Amino acid sequence: MQTQGAGRGWFSEWLDERVLVTYVDRNLTVQSFDEFLQWLDRDIRLWPADQPRAVFYEVPTRSDFGPKFRKALAEVLNRHKEKLKLCTAGYALVTSSAIIRGVLTATFWIAPPGYPTHVCKTPEEAFQWLAQCLEPAPDSEAVERWVASYTHLRRRIDLSESA
Repeated sequence: MQTQGAGRGWFSEWLDERVLVTYVDRNLTVQSFDEFLQWLDRDIRLWPADQPRAVFYEVPTRSDFGPKFRKALAEVLNRHKEKLKLCTAGYALVTSSAIIRGVLTATFWIAPPGYPTHVCKTPEEAFQWLAQCLEPAPDSEAVERWVASYTHLRRRIDLSESA
């Protein structure tokens, strides 16, 4: 499957027909953030509402983007709020920051987005949790393939960015 955004502070790719992974790091620029938002808006708009998917995000580092950018992201998500409730089997966000995990967990508890969410420390934990959200649930081998595919994808993108 084609990788979107690679080398511009973010990338997104399908690991299989039901699992979408997105990675965003501190190399995200204003221009690449706008590109990401355009891609996200189009992706949600075109995704069939009757085909639930598992959504994985990894944000390993704190971003320097402030309220203006959070507001722009919220606008895209709010525009598709009802559709996201239908087509999101589960949303897992991975971050190494315990503070961010706590803030997001509290945020999702106070203002649930209408689909299951989980904030965790490792991709492995996220994929294991996402597997429980999908119907029919994938077997443990599928989860292992997701972890391996994502690890390979991260390495490939890291290598291309450092070249």
